[in-house]
Amino acid sequence: MIKHDQPLILLWTAASYLAAAGLLLKKPWSRFIVYLVCLFTIVGLLWYVAFMVANGWPYPGVANSVKALVPATAVVSVCVWFMVITRKFFHANKNQT
Repeated sequence: MIKHDQPLILLWTAASYLAAAGLLLKKPWSRFIVYLVCLFTIVGLLWYVAFMVANGWPYPGVANSVKALVPATAVVSVCVWFMVITRKFFHANKNQT
């Protein structure tokens, strides 16, 4: 049985592998896929946090609320880092040619 979110996860995974292959082969089109994958990841996490807020978040106690946000904050930070590194990589290659 296919659940409603499984095709989105498959699409996200395929785009991630396509971006990785493009980056390894130094293809300029891959940076846009990296940006899209990161954008959709960040938007998905924001949607998840909004869902948590709508269902009674924050948790009792500051420590539990912070623990709930640490993984999402880490993933967003990594996505932003990937976008910056990708931009720097292709900008540096553009200046070399």
